[in-house]
This record gives sequence, structure tokens and C-alpha cells, in this order.
Amino acid sequence: MYNVCLRTVCFPKIWKTAKLKPIVKPGKETCEDMTKYRPISLLNTAAKVLDKVLSRTMHHVFSNNLMSKNQYGFTPQTSTVDAVMALKDYVQSSIDDGQYAAVISLD
Repeated sequence: MYNVCLRTVCFPKIWKTAKLKPIVKPGKETCEDMTKYRPISLLNTAAKVLDKVLSRTMHHVFSNNLMSKNQYGFTPQTSTVDAVMALKDYVQSSIDDGQYAAVISLD
């Protein structure tokens, strides 16, 4: 089942649904205010296992340097700003070397 989820890049909808249980905070049992409750989300166990598999896979990929240095999405400590700055640096070095630089952006 997990191999099919990984192969098809599918996370079953039913696994995305959580059961919400309000738990009374300690010392606020007699309080009538809604803030006395702490919401606890109970997730499907199969979803938790798949999440753990994905976490371990990502840990393996990052700890063994298997990710391209040009990958910015889903990479810890990087953002779209880093991608734009890398592009800016590339274009600037091309201009400095007397070369042409063209950018095509698809969204």
C-alpha cells in the first residue's frame, strides 16, 4: 500500500482527515470559557507511518548529499529568494564575462 502511495505520489484523502478531541487544560476544569480546551488531532495510524517513511527518506537524501544543489523546493533552509539570487548571480557573471543571458520563466 505504501509503495503504491509513493509510486503514484498519492496521499489518500481519508488519511488527511483527523478526529478532533477537545481536552480540558489542567487547572481549568471549572472554567466556563472555551479557552479551557486544548484541541488534539487524532490522525490515521497509516498516515503517520507513511509520513515517517517520507521523513526517513528525506533524511537519507539530505544526509548523503543526493539532492541537486539547484533544488530549492522542499529543501530545508532554502526558499524562492535563494533561487532568485542564484539566477541573479548567474546572469551577472554572464554579463561580466561579456556573454549574453536570456531568462524564460514559466509559471
